[in-house]
Amino acid sequence: MEHDLNAKQTVCRIIDQSRDKLAQLTSEMVRFPSTFGQEEDIQQYIADRLEKMGAEVDFWYPDIEQMRKHPGFCSDRTDFSTSPNVCGVFKGSGDGKSLILNGHVDVVPPGNEDDWSDSPWSGKITQDRVWGRGSTDMKGGLACNFIALEAIWAAGLTLKGDILFQTVMDEECGGMGTLAQIVRGYRADGVLIPECMKNNVVIATIGSAWVRLTVPGRGALLSNAEAGASAIEKSAYIFNRLNEFERERTQRLAHPLLSHVKTPFKINVGTIKAENWPSAVPDQSVMEIRYGMSPLQTVDEAKAEFEDYIDKISQGDPWLKDHRPQIEWLGCCWHPCSIDPNHPLVRLVADNHRDVTGEDAVVCGAAGGADNGSYARFLNIPAILYGPGEISVGHQANEYIEIDKMMDATKVIASTILDWCGYSSNP
Repeated sequence: MEHDLNAKQTVCRIIDQSRDKLAQLTSEMVRFPSTFGQEEDIQQYIADRLEKMGAEVDFWYPDIEQMRKHPGFCSDRTDFSTSPNVCGVFKGSGDGKSLILNGHVDVVPPGNEDDWSDSPWSGKITQDRVWGRGSTDMKGGLACNFIALEAIWAAGLTLKGDILFQTVMDEECGGMGTLAQIVRGYRADGVLIPECMKNNVVIATIGSAWVRLTVPGRGALLSNAEAGASAIEKSAYIFNRLNEFERERTQRLAHPLLSHVKTPFKINVGTIKAENWPSAVPDQSVMEIRYGMSPLQTVDEAKAEFEDYIDKISQGDPWLKDHRPQIEWLGCCWHPCSIDPNHPLVRLVADNHRDVTGEDAVVCGAAGGADNGSYARFLNIPAILYGPGEISVGHQANEYIEIDKMMDATKVIASTILDWCGYSSNP
């Protein structure tokens, strides 16, 4: 144990000396505008860096036909020709557990750039923050992974277990980048994803899917409105019943790790489109909905429940009973999951958080979907979200990440790697 403590202290001292390097690396990655379909440049940058660190680097463009064969595939993409994946493998010396360090490089669009104080892609560094789109979600976390490993090498330590350093695309649109890692055949004993979770240990996440309801009506001139059936009115009926469904599911599917969230499985009607002529009864309305799912469900179970509910409430309306809404699941889906709070990997991250920060870790769930769900659902690999940054500033103008929080996360990640993979000192 004394040896363990000394090794961690040495690694943490090196990380303390790497503060500027950590901030600069985050800034460099922010300067890549890696929105949907524009991930090539940053992935090449990362692949080059991993190769220089000594990794066996796999840089590839996923085959969409191969991807479609997997039960987890859910995307309306036609190819991945501008969206490569990267996996850098650092082979261990043997007799240690393997660990995937996974993170996504894709970011959401910046929105109205006039709302930003500087360019969304500036990567500006102030005394305590790095600014720009993707800084908190989640390029700051990726930088933590890099610096953690570099500090371990700099301390003269050799890991016994393998490290699989994965950077993926498409996380913001359903997680096909991580699914591509699974289809490629990459496996490990555990997964750590430095998502922007305020350095909480997140071991349960919800799922969600996008669904389109096409609600039929009967068009009519307003002078003969009684002969028509307003698709907008029928959509309003469905909208109100979905609110009831949401309240019922919040109680029935409650998960103890999500008790701090008022409505964890939110059903959000994001768009409603109908006839564009004010002087006519609309004959069709299209609702697009984000449908939240509990960790107590599988995606298939949750989708079936939604379809059954729409069928049930349609039977209660004279028009919809004979003119059922059409249900179409769209190309986005995140899988819900939870893992045992007493799993050894969870305890290691929590213990290292306490040792680094002096505070007990918050072990909880998050009311959002992430790439951990694919590993937990399809491979039964424990996958934890632990990283700096706050989701409340992600996807917003003037996004930033606090450097001090990145420093803490880097030390926790490095310490967890040592504990989980095992190590020896270089002669």
